Amino acid sequence: MCRPRPDSRQVMIKSERRPRCFHLGSYRDHSGVRMAFAERTGGILRLALVGCRQAMVRFRLFLAVLVLCSALPVGAADDGFESLFDGSTLDGWILLNKRGVGYTVEDGTIACHRNSGGNLLSASEYDNFVLRFEFKLEPGSNNGLCIRCPLEWSDMAYAGNELQIIDNSAERYKNIKPWQKHGSLYNVAPAKTGALKPVGEWNSQEVTADGSTIRVVLNGITILDVDTSKVTDRTTLAKHPGLRRTGGHIGFLGHNQPVAFRNISIKRLP
Repeated sequence: MCRPRPDSRQVMIKSERRPRCFHLGSYRDHSGVRMAFAERTGGILRLALVGCRQAMVRFRLFLAVLVLCSALPVGAADDGFESLFDGSTLDGWILLNKRGVGYTVEDGTIACHRNSGGNLLSASEYDNFVLRFEFKLEPGSNNGLCIRCPLEWSDMAYAGNELQIIDNSAERYKNIKPWQKHGSLYNVAPAKTGALKPVGEWNSQEVTADGSTIRVVLNGITILDVDTSKVTDRTTLAKHPGLRRTGGHIGFLGHNQPVAFRNISIKRLP
């Protein structure tokens, strides 16, 4: 039978990592409630336990996992994703055909300004990948996400592949084609509408390019799922040689309208 111990124990573990706070709350087993609390302050992790031997053994196992997780560097990716934006510089990016101020870093975001832009491309190339990022639109925003693009100044919607980033609700865009709506593969495949958050709010987008499949998930909703190998129209293929590209750079294609990006990360696929 599990019986409570009359004494409390405190375990102190040194850590060189950045301070964090943990609150484990309470632990309950068949013999009743055993209180537990963990606090990280000034690089010291304190764990106080009051309870039975079995409870303490279980918590020691949990503590080992907790310490292992807390030892990871802040911001370290444990899911295979690597950050493409450090939040303070444009290191790792190349700007082609700069217009106006181009792109700037402001408050941890990459910002494209009104009457500014150009092609901001990754220095690295990617074949198959999952790309995640957040973006915020302003009224009339218009930009593009380039995938598998060449590192040159050209119309990336044709030389590469452009996925639309645009304010579908803007009056100025009320007559655009379905394949010009947000998330669409420009001039090739239209995306579903209705998943964008109101202008001024942050949206979360995930783009998967795996072989000939391109998938766009916006705020948890799949709005585009196209197999480019099934595009057989000769006119379209002649106009879009980028559809047959298997790798290249990714980036943002500024069209003189304001858009902000943050939390940009990518995971390579086999």
